[in-house]
Amino acid sequence: MSAISLSTNAALRGRGYVAGGVLNGSSWFVESDLPGVFPNPLSIIVNDTRFGVRTNQFGFDVRAASGQAVVIEASTNFVNWIPVQTNLTTSLGQFMFSDAKIGLYPRRFYRARLYQGALPPPFMPTRDGKLGFRLSQFGFDVAGVAGQTVVIETSTNLANWLPLSTNLLDTGLFYFSDPSSNRSASRFYRVRLQ
Repeated sequence: MSAISLSTNAALRGRGYVAGGVLNGSSWFVESDLPGVFPNPLSIIVNDTRFGVRTNQFGFDVRAASGQAVVIEASTNFVNWIPVQTNLTTSLGQFMFSDAKIGLYPRRFYRARLYQGALPPPFMPTRDGKLGFRLSQFGFDVAGVAGQTVVIETSTNLANWLPLSTNLLDTGLFYFSDPSSNRSASRFYRVRLQ
């Protein structure tokens, strides 16, 4: 066959399995979409310098349309997939995924998919041991989807809220500390999307 005819909205995707490393101990799937078929295809970029193992972590870049929420899932058997990271794609159109737990598994496989439904709101974990006073300042962790911009606000009466800090969330927890926390008898905090 010398040519393939595709309809206007069709997609052409190629997939393959690659093994390498010492005794073929590393393996992964490679997937590629035909450029131009989808305006912004979701893809794991395998032909750049950030794909592979670095400092005991396996990582790669993911390309998606700006504003798309992408879930990276991992499996050891291609049957059971667990979500390991969710990112909101910024205007740059790609983000870096890195798995620090790769050393716990003899083999681990990855895939990227679009997140379905509304994203969970950012929140303040209360059981991680960081909620409270440290060095005369009240602080806490903020968790959420990487790529979300969150605003930390404070109030003394739960009616009037003032913004304290605006932050772009990364893949880990973000620690916030309020240097003015000791200026009021009572001070409340909340975190919201910008």
